Amino acid sequence: MILAPIRKGKANVNMPWMIIGEKAYDTMLKVMKSSRYRAHAGVYTGVNSAYWIEIESKQPTGILIKNLATIGKRNVKEIKTIIEPELIYPLVRGQDHKAWYITPSGYILIPTDDKGKTLSHSELKIEYSKTCQYFLNFLEDLANRGGQPYKSKLEPYRKKPIDEAERKAPPFYWLFNVAPALAPYKVMWKYVAGKISGKGEFSVAVAEPVEDEHLGKKVVIPNEKLMLIPFDDRDEAHYVASVLNSPVAQLIVMGYTIETAISTHVLKNVYVPKFNSKDKIHLKLAKLSKNAHALAKRYYEQKDLEAQEELKEVEAEIDKIVAELYGITDEELVEVKKTLGVLKGEDDER
Repeated sequence: MILAPIRKGKANVNMPWMIIGEKAYDTMLKVMKSSRYRAHAGVYTGVNSAYWIEIESKQPTGILIKNLATIGKRNVKEIKTIIEPELIYPLVRGQDHKAWYITPSGYILIPTDDKGKTLSHSELKIEYSKTCQYFLNFLEDLANRGGQPYKSKLEPYRKKPIDEAERKAPPFYWLFNVAPALAPYKVMWKYVAGKISGKGEFSVAVAEPVEDEHLGKKVVIPNEKLMLIPFDDRDEAHYVASVLNSPVAQLIVMGYTIETAISTHVLKNVYVPKFNSKDKIHLKLAKLSKNAHALAKRYYEQKDLEAQEELKEVEAEIDKIVAELYGITDEELVEVKKTLGVLKGEDDER
């Protein structure tokens, strides 16, 4: 194993360095460059206890909810009330994510339109009066959020009455960077993922709209502990998932990251060729990813061991096709998998 810069011949103090096998390093140089795709962090609220909720039941006048008052660093008062369903979304967190599999485990309030633009106070009051009243319970808590950009943007609410403050600042319930999370399809990975060794273990899953028993069909929203690439096209999302779940991508990410920092920079160091809907290889990888997700769902939800074995076969096919995509030979792929196994602390190869 060697310590090498992620860009050969361009080493500097600010560039990531990686631990990798010498033979595998030469192979990875074909892949270690920036992608046209860009990643984003999930939704950071600053006060999860006001935005994260439980659904009690569906009522004739709306949805009966209760906020998770004691979750996160800032506790708030518990409110149980009926609000409109339109601004409620299924929530996914890091604990809900595995390779090829992601499922919501809660709900979050997102006070924006479907493009991620925050609804004005007057819009919220007129169109979603119940939700508006709910947020007013947390005016002081939300105005005093300490994390940026909330601390600076919401400063007027800490000094002036609400009517004056909202002329100079976003609504007090404002959430930033929501638009990417509202994309129908998202390739996601955990920001914190790995073993006690400190090496980041990287895997992705595609989040698709779900049919919720209370809300109907809704897109799912990741919290800030999940990184995401937004897509409007399902095939494109699954194609990218196949590429990023391959040992080629995993080796690069594990080689230079630690378990607490697998952030949006991944796509600056792992080249993913732009999706082409007419490219048979790209479409094949998309189809294989969909198959992998279906098998992972069977395994994790039904404990179907046959599905687990079938998934390994699908992964092996993906590995081979992704290697061909990058011009990596069978012999080079063997070396990549061997090096990846060493970084994972495994004796067996995938």
